[in-house]
Amino acid sequence: MINITESAADHIKGIGEAQKKIVQLGVKGGGCAGFAYDWTLIDESEIDVKQDEVIELYNGAKLVVGGTSLMYLFGSTIDFKKDIFGATLEIETPAAESACGCGESVNFDMDMVEQNQQAFDDGMNGDFRD
Repeated sequence: MINITESAADHIKGIGEAQKKIVQLGVKGGGCAGFAYDWTLIDESEIDVKQDEVIELYNGAKLVVGGTSLMYLFGSTIDFKKDIFGATLEIETPAAESACGCGESVNFDMDMVEQNQQAFDDGMNGDFRD
């Protein structure tokens, strides 16, 4: 289950339409806290239908979550925040143990990540959406 607010969905749709691509979210090693959120733009043909989770948003847009990142992002909420300093897609992740002030780097509770993976393996059938 990954929750995406309407404002985040609208922002994701705007990016995808402007670039004629699909927005993809993943987690990769690196960053000052150990891991970093990895936002990329991909073509529909690049979706790994066996591994990736394709989330259909309320507005017809899609968000792809990389298959190896699902266990890290389970239960997350993605929201769009805009203020005087700019705009960002903010991710609140239950498995996050700590994060850097930049908002892009995160450290995970690996026990929780393993529990998420086990739940996935035990029958969630790859469906992490509401």
